[in-house]
Amino acid sequence: MGNTAKKHQLDEYLNVGSSYRQSRQFKLAIVNLQRALILAKELKDGKKEFKGNIELGTAYIRDNQIQTAMEYYEQALEIAKKRKDQTQRRQRHTFGWDLWKNQFETATKYYEQALEIGKERNHQAHETTAYLRLGLVCRLNNQFETAIKYYEQALEIAKERKGQDQETMAYLRLGLVCRSKNQCQTATKYYEQALEIAKERKDQHRETTAYLNLGDVYRLNNQFETATKYNEQALEIAKERKDQHQETTAYLNLGDVYRLNNQFETATKYYEQALEIAKERKDQAQETMAYLGLGDVYRLNNHFETAIKYYEQALGIANERKDEAHETTAYLNIDLHRTGLQIEQSVSNGN
Repeated sequence: MGNTAKKHQLDEYLNVGSSYRQSRQFKLAIVNLQRALILAKELKDGKKEFKGNIELGTAYIRDNQIQTAMEYYEQALEIAKKRKDQTQRRQRHTFGWDLWKNQFETATKYYEQALEIGKERNHQAHETTAYLRLGLVCRLNNQFETAIKYYEQALEIAKERKGQDQETMAYLRLGLVCRSKNQCQTATKYYEQALEIAKERKDQHRETTAYLNLGDVYRLNNQFETATKYNEQALEIAKERKDQHQETTAYLNLGDVYRLNNQFETATKYYEQALEIAKERKDQAQETMAYLGLGDVYRLNNHFETAIKYYEQALGIANERKDEAHETTAYLNIDLHRTGLQIEQSVSNGN
């Protein structure tokens, strides 16, 4: 294969790998991106090698393989240092892999450096991205007021430059912060603004995200009928787009709505649909959530043995993934309902 053909093949591997990563098919993404990296090294294409390392780092992070991700990000940084390419150093700061280790202070430092470089270069899109990332760090660290400040700065620049993609993102992120603060009315306002722009731009991914988030807010407010409506709209678009991640999210959300409304049979149906897709896609995070949802339904229906079975399946996956939040939830539910089952058996035995 000549160099021209190899360059085309390299671009194809990068594009296909990135596409698989965005659709959360991480194993396929990693295979294609590793092939791209081999070709980039063979062709001595530093820029593409840098990009391959960044994409692989991101794919491994999303697949919860943090240590491997760090190795690829470090390789990307070494390439950037050798090339002394400020744009590439800015991009590495933008990804901020330390965020995924919960090292918020270090992540903030990287994003502030990215912001400084964006301002120096008068590159408003990069400046807006840095504000959005700083907002994310603060939100994950429960620094909600500071997060709002960063998101509002991102929104201001995005509106000024008519960058509607980043404007939509800022509205969605502001909605998430307000939801975390239980400011449901304000969150709804931001989600509706995001929805309006997404529909105008025919951005169906963000439109679906806005519907899902609106459904979540109305569920928190116990407005189950409205929550159902928004989640069903999200589900319809996700199925039409063949976006199985968002489809599964909609099924999980609908399961939650019907469970909270004591419609256990319907809730079970939605959780089972979510579980089927999650297992097919090998999406263990959503698989865990489906098992937990099914456990909750059977628990509320006083079917403790079945509930424990589902919680144990959730626990097994959470242990494997080192997912501490879901692991703790599963443990607590198993212990609680084993106790309940023992009491029930004791009563039935006349003890």
